[in-house]
Amino acid sequence: MAMNLRRVADLLVVSALVLLLVNTFLVTGLLTPVVVQGASMTPTLEPGRRAWIDRRWAGVPPQRGQVIVLQCPNDAGQLCVKRVLGLPGETVEITRDGPRVDGQAIDWMPALRPRPGDWVRWKLGPDELFVVGDNWAQSRDSRNGPRPGIPLRLVVGAAIGVR
Repeated sequence: MAMNLRRVADLLVVSALVLLLVNTFLVTGLLTPVVVQGASMTPTLEPGRRAWIDRRWAGVPPQRGQVIVLQCPNDAGQLCVKRVLGLPGETVEITRDGPRVDGQAIDWMPALRPRPGDWVRWKLGPDELFVVGDNWAQSRDSRNGPRPGIPLRLVVGAAIGVR
């Protein structure tokens, strides 16, 4: 009987510590939920799905292919979820054959076949990213903004658990 009480007490202590850690991350804002609006990231993220933002990534250049959350360039009050295609200093080209970065085909986006209106060639500045939604037909991203380069300062963080 005493052994069972000891196990219950241990479980309660561990549970309390886990709750404390989760609460600390949520209260300090290091982990923040965001609800996906629109279909720009389908099928990866469906509208209405919750994604978690790791805000410790803000200001650190993300990796190519990583899903990030950023302030929408056209509306700073909104958050956008996009995938990084081009990194600072690179040249991104979108042609009928698909995306290329510094002349190299990007093969992790094989299903993407841009329309002629999507074609663009852009040399990114030292503090710019080129971002796209996974659903190119419905995404407003670097291909159709006022400038293809998105300033790194707009990155809020990395989406956790999204590939």
